[in-house]
Amino acid sequence: MGTYVELLSNLLQTFILLWFISKFFGWKSSVVAKKIVFISFWLITFIEVVFINSIIIYEGVLAVIVIITHIIYATMFLNGNLFIHIFIALFAEAIIYSASSIILFVFSYISGSSIADLIVNFDICRIQMTVIIRVVECAVFSSIVKVNDKYILTKKEWIVFISMPLITWIAVTLMTNAAIISKDILPHMFYIAVIMVFINIITYYFMFKIRQDSNTKLEYELLKMQHENIKSTESNMKALFESIYSLKHDLDKHLFAVKDMAERNDCKEIEKYISGIIEHSAESVQKVIFTDNDIFNAIINTKLAICKQKKITTTVSIDNEAVSCLQNECITVIFGNLLDNAIEAAEKTTERVLSLVVTLKREYVSVYVENSFNQEYSDITLETTKKNKTAHGFGTKNVRRVVEEYDGMYQHFLGDTGRFCSHILLPKGSISAKIKK
Repeated sequence: MGTYVELLSNLLQTFILLWFISKFFGWKSSVVAKKIVFISFWLITFIEVVFINSIIIYEGVLAVIVIITHIIYATMFLNGNLFIHIFIALFAEAIIYSASSIILFVFSYISGSSIADLIVNFDICRIQMTVIIRVVECAVFSSIVKVNDKYILTKKEWIVFISMPLITWIAVTLMTNAAIISKDILPHMFYIAVIMVFINIITYYFMFKIRQDSNTKLEYELLKMQHENIKSTESNMKALFESIYSLKHDLDKHLFAVKDMAERNDCKEIEKYISGIIEHSAESVQKVIFTDNDIFNAIINTKLAICKQKKITTTVSIDNEAVSCLQNECITVIFGNLLDNAIEAAEKTTERVLSLVVTLKREYVSVYVENSFNQEYSDITLETTKKNKTAHGFGTKNVRRVVEEYDGMYQHFLGDTGRFCSHILLPKGSISAKIKK
């Protein structure tokens, strides 16, 4: 009877773990037969736990096998990058073993039984302890899923955060093994385990706080861009009105001139004259981009206004459907930084050209930026050429970080025309999955 209850407990625990990881990240859109994949890895994890329990009294150290399985599962089938996959796999195990050990210590202290007896022997106390552990695990994991958000951190930040649940898992395992050997240190182990849990709560809180601070900063930048866009749009509309009014004012003169040339049957002169009018109108009127995304409009139109001021010739091709697939944070970081870098490089050249193409390529949103650049002032490796390297060079790193977060691809190269090219591909499924979350 005890064996069956133990197997049922392990089956439930592995289900809770895999459910939490799946809900936290969400499935990649390319994954088919999700239920079969979930059940397969659930059974694999269950078999691993049963095998570990059959060869060792306390499986803390060998839980690394389960952690690796969960990292593989998340990397293959779920959204997110490798760093957060590792963090959550370790964090989940740290919660499992911290909760189990603390409850184990409490029951040992109350009942007077040793840790080893509580683990090995099957009685009513063991059943009560197992039920409480599973309930605590469900409550903790459900709470985390409800407040889950997307975390965009640097590699160094991820390493720091990953180290905390890793240390907790190792420490709790060592403490529990020590408590099994010596009952006298049980109270001390209990206090240390509680402290380790508290440290992990603080760690997760700081991750949440960093995310909130990033959102606040992002909202400020978006409001700033919207304000700049309003001023730029007002100026552009005024210039457009003045240009149209000027053209209307001189329309009768142009028509008389064309009529005179037509009477003389001078078709080439008519073509040249009309081309001159069109070219003059195009030069005097600022390009204005309109899509369904106001944030995208704000950023692109502001950058186009800057290009006009710096006399940079721009070519823009925007697919509204592609823009609608992008999240505002993604738009802000990618287009803001890419265009700032392109404008800065283009203005240091005699050619002064910049091209932007945003389109859909099958299941990907393609962002392509091409600009003239001077090798003397630009570095093809994308390392900042400014003297103060600590204050610059973050733009491209932020772009790469966001692209990686959305499981995309980012490359930069020297094109056939001798211009600097940046190309980003973002899978639509990854973007839409994060938006839904």
